[in-house]
Amino acid sequence: MQVESRYTVNGVRTSRPLKPMSLSHVGLFYDDLKETIKFYRDTLGLEVSDFGARSHLGGGEAPRLVFVRAGTEHHCISLFPRDMKMPRDDVHMQHAAWNIRTYSELMKAVDFVTEKGYRPEFLVRRSPGGNYAVYFFDPEGNRIELAYGLELIGWQGTPKPYELWSKFLVEGTLPKPPITPAEEEIEVIRKGYDYFGSTKCSYTLEKAYELLPAPKVPKRYDASGEGRPRPFKIERIRYYSLTCQDLARQHKFYQEIMGLRTVGRGMKGEVLMSVGFGNETELKLVKSPAHESPRLQRACFELRSYGELLGAAAYLRTKGVRVVYEGRGESPSLHNELCIDIADPSGNPIRLTFSPDSKGMKEKEQSITDSPGLPPLLECELSD
Repeated sequence: MQVESRYTVNGVRTSRPLKPMSLSHVGLFYDDLKETIKFYRDTLGLEVSDFGARSHLGGGEAPRLVFVRAGTEHHCISLFPRDMKMPRDDVHMQHAAWNIRTYSELMKAVDFVTEKGYRPEFLVRRSPGGNYAVYFFDPEGNRIELAYGLELIGWQGTPKPYELWSKFLVEGTLPKPPITPAEEEIEVIRKGYDYFGSTKCSYTLEKAYELLPAPKVPKRYDASGEGRPRPFKIERIRYYSLTCQDLARQHKFYQEIMGLRTVGRGMKGEVLMSVGFGNETELKLVKSPAHESPRLQRACFELRSYGELLGAAAYLRTKGVRVVYEGRGESPSLHNELCIDIADPSGNPIRLTFSPDSKGMKEKEQSITDSPGLPPLLECELSD
């Protein structure tokens, strides 16, 4: 179907001004802060990037929001106390965030989603990560964040000080143009903040260790040839899957409003969607049973190798983590996914995954069987 090109963004005329660049992170709820940090930092090996504890995020000085990362992006998971209410009590995920390539595209997106009847909840730059963000809801009440300028963490492992990002919370507008990093630095120095003498944010990472000291773990596991405190390393957030009461309506929203592309269907009618022209999936939509509310089916994180996936399954069991499932994924078109499913201490469903196809390898047909569990060895060919 030919769609009229009526939007111009950054010199390009297109049918839609909104096109996410990549999946950024998911926001999950937690019940117990210490157990949550212990699970994500000490068991899964993610790094704590930052905390949020200011009055507009729940009051008091005690840390309430926790941000953890797999790589250099400020966070791949943001964790919220369960008492931070959603507009709908039956929605189980705080939000899912998508990276937007440019600030002008973010500004155009505000007008676009409003025009389509999805009024932004708020526009903000006030939380750890320092990115500009627009929040609104999909048709079934799942909160979406469009994010521009999420901070990258350098070699020293510390985030940008809180005073170094301009803060705003507005209804329906974004600053034009946004304040530049250089202008922020000049402004905070003018106000007397010791910019050059500080390497920590206001809610320093020491709070994580005051709250829960890190265990002294020797580097005794082989993780793809590296000595690490655990036999695996989470590389990135890979995709998330949502159950839907109205699958067709959700599919239409994420295709026509969010600009995702349908790349396949699962055996049970699941819709696999991608931000790009390849076949890599960032979102999976699944029809929910009639009696169930929409929910996060799982958040999926990619490991670097199949050996790490095998090592993770054994290691997590030694740490008392219940492995709910291990074997092949439900959707054969999802890069021939192999995975293990677990849950965090608050019951959030987490999947660790490895997909040969996405790494330029193709598993040989004779090695693909219906046997339960993970095969002890994959037989693969390298793609040309």
